[in-house]
Amino acid sequence: MSGTVSDNTSQSSGSVTAAAAGVSIVSSDPTLTEGLLWYNSTSNVLKVARNITAWSSGGNLNTGRHASVGSNGTQSACFVAGGQDSGGRSDSSETYDGSAWSAVGDIVGTSRVGTSNFGTTTAGVSATGLGTSPVNVTNEFNGTSWTDVSATLIQAGSNAGGCGTQTAGLKIGAYADPTFYDETEHYDGTSWAAGGLISANTAWAQGCGTQTSAIRGGGNVSGTPVNTGQTYNGTSWSTVGSLSTARSDQSAFGASDSDGNVNGGWNGSAYEASTEIWNGSSWAAGSNHLAIRGAMQGCGSSSSSGLAAGGHGSSNVTEEYSEVTTARTLSNS
Repeated sequence: MSGTVSDNTSQSSGSVTAAAAGVSIVSSDPTLTEGLLWYNSTSNVLKVARNITAWSSGGNLNTGRHASVGSNGTQSACFVAGGQDSGGRSDSSETYDGSAWSAVGDIVGTSRVGTSNFGTTTAGVSATGLGTSPVNVTNEFNGTSWTDVSATLIQAGSNAGGCGTQTAGLKIGAYADPTFYDETEHYDGTSWAAGGLISANTAWAQGCGTQTSAIRGGGNVSGTPVNTGQTYNGTSWSTVGSLSTARSDQSAFGASDSDGNVNGGWNGSAYEASTEIWNGSSWAAGSNHLAIRGAMQGCGSSSSSGLAAGGHGSSNVTEEYSEVTTARTLSNS
């Protein structure tokens, strides 16, 4: 079916009967699900339900930063911690309420960039990162302040992917100059343990989901952006479909190994505005960012509802990604 979107009331005449294919004739629009087709007999128009996705501007960070990474929280409740601001490596953190960012307590220990952040605004984790050297530290967040919990990682490093909860978290890959790592580590709220290895030594192996159901897309392998896609079941990683665009420094958010959003990043020659959505079997193009973005904090509990905060150049920009189902009117012109 093709055509332009408009009101076709003036083009209707006579009585209307149900189409052979079973298009419903109703006097008011039904509950919308994508792909639903119906004829509204009150307004005399043929309609279809479509999912529309878009990035939009959210509230600005109080302190612009890049390389506060990982995936945490939801679109209306998430945090940034550490990273690099205009003055250098940062120990500050902020929480988001869906419209505005508020400064909260500083992370504990060395100011650091490339932190791996996961969990929620009332039960968060910020692990490892790079100070003057790789920092082997784990901080927990209670919504107000951070505590060093003395949980030592197996491999400290910066720009590791992170997702999951404070008591079931996942750290993915890492970089400690000059070495890239393929380790996955599990956090149980007390200590770190080895998980399955990813397919190659990778930094910016950004992922989303849970400790037992995650998807990762892209990353940096020995200085080169890749388009690798892998899912995790809590024990091992399985290689799946590749991203259309190789990228590192990307943001990620989503719910599981069948629901992920990878966006922005560095493609090897320029920063990206594109978004790719994982549905459990393949990647599909989503809406583009309002501007090219990279080195962002990802937040969100599903591929259709999340945000990317900060970015290269110590940006203070927040962009929110949303998907809504709308009724679109069809015409024969």
